[in-house]
Amino acid sequence: MPRVAVIGAGAAGAMLARSLQQRGLAVEVFDKARGPGGRMATRRQGAYAFDHGAQYFTLRDPRLTRLSDDWVKAGVIAPWQPSEASMEAPRWVAVPGMNALARHLLSEVTVHWRAAITALERDDGGWRLHGDQGVLGEGFDQVALALPAPQARSLLAGLGGWDQRLAEVIMAPCWAVMLADFVEPPPPGPPGGARLDDPLLAWVAHDASKPGRVAASDTWVLHASEPFSRGELEQPGEEVAERLWQRFAALQGLAMTPPGHLVAHRWRYARVTEPLGEACLWSAELGIGACGDWCLGARVEAALLSGLALADVL
Repeated sequence: MPRVAVIGAGAAGAMLARSLQQRGLAVEVFDKARGPGGRMATRRQGAYAFDHGAQYFTLRDPRLTRLSDDWVKAGVIAPWQPSEASMEAPRWVAVPGMNALARHLLSEVTVHWRAAITALERDDGGWRLHGDQGVLGEGFDQVALALPAPQARSLLAGLGGWDQRLAEVIMAPCWAVMLADFVEPPPPGPPGGARLDDPLLAWVAHDASKPGRVAASDTWVLHASEPFSRGELEQPGEEVAERLWQRFAALQGLAMTPPGHLVAHRWRYARVTEPLGEACLWSAELGIGACGDWCLGARVEAALLSGLALADVL
């Protein structure tokens, strides 16, 4: 039975690992985080929970709509009503947080958490995975990277001949701000969130309005615009949070007194703006490949489809 190492437990890696395991391969997942989801993230702090990464997803492809029926029955996903009646596809969210879908996909897969892979080595015994503290896994017949393109490029340096192609993939950063414990609560946001044409803010969402959330917590998530995020990427999070809160308060007509919970998170590789243009990368000669939303486009659905595509190749 071939042994496969999957590096990354986000949407693409979780879908890939689940698909490979269902086909009889021995799969182990390695991720630097403490839990699943990647950019399908949920941060819990005290009584609050925030989906501070991917806000929702669509499931248009037939391969995913078939799976969605099972996910709905299992209570893993639920529709988040769109803000415009003209929307063709529902906006889905995972329940009770966005990371629940990856957790579900990985529920029967061996996963190594807090296992950041820093180098790959191949010899007659197979692939060996190195971390800062030494070897984290070895003897793998195949390795699949489900990481943002810049991180995949770093690990694949000199392997597969993909360096130039990966360099052409462009991913944009994004500052996210999590708000709760308001002195003056904002009016309820539109179900489905709202995109803004604003120099600072690109997205605002009343996170507590999503199904399966604690509505009384009154949590909000803001995403900064791409120009703002690029220009302020290395600024302190506290300063970024204050600036974006003030902009949000001004747009909402709120008093400028900041909420009790005001925290920023920096996503260095939040959204692909120039994708690869094919579903995945794979070298049969080396037994190594890569997948992710950056292969197809800036959507969770693209990440899931890329993971399925690499599973088919493997």
